[in-house]
Amino acid sequence: MTNTDLPARLKRHQKWLDHLSGGVFLELLHEDLRGADLGGANLTKANLQGADLRRVNLRGADLWRVNLREANLSEANLQGADLRKADLREANLRGADLRGAKYSVAGLLQCHWFSLSPKFTLELMRHDAESCGVDRMNKWAKGGPCPFSFYERDYHFSEVASLWSPGTPTLRGRGLLEALAKESDIRLSSWR
Repeated sequence: MTNTDLPARLKRHQKWLDHLSGGVFLELLHEDLRGADLGGANLTKANLQGADLRRVNLRGADLWRVNLREANLSEANLQGADLRKADLREANLRGADLRGAKYSVAGLLQCHWFSLSPKFTLELMRHDAESCGVDRMNKWAKGGPCPFSFYERDYHFSEVASLWSPGTPTLRGRGLLEALAKESDIRLSSWR
């Protein structure tokens, strides 16, 4: 697909949202949309799983209930976008601008944090231990099975078994998101 096809597909998607004839659900699975201008677009409920959205302008876009799972949104302009209820599991937001965006802290925390500093890697592993148990994490760190074979992970990042040590996480909620965002160069609005 070329970026010139986007306006027509967005119009058909709007018709689909409005339950009009000629409407077609927008599905852009794993498509390369690098650098596209989708500012102000209504992508409500669209499926953009795995799409390459690097450096895309999504300023003011309606991304409510959009499937952005595994999408690459690095360096995307998401200022003022509505990301409430968007599925951001394992999405790459490194370097994205979310100032003024509407989102849930829990939703953003589900993106992929890739390689973090040892401090934040240990912090997230300690959060993992709250889900699966310290004993399972201890066994995993000694070469045992992944403790998340049967559980959904709360956070997606690159674990390092040699860093593991039991303890209580020090950050939660908005504080955790702000610290991880700073480390990943994600720009968020001030919470004040």
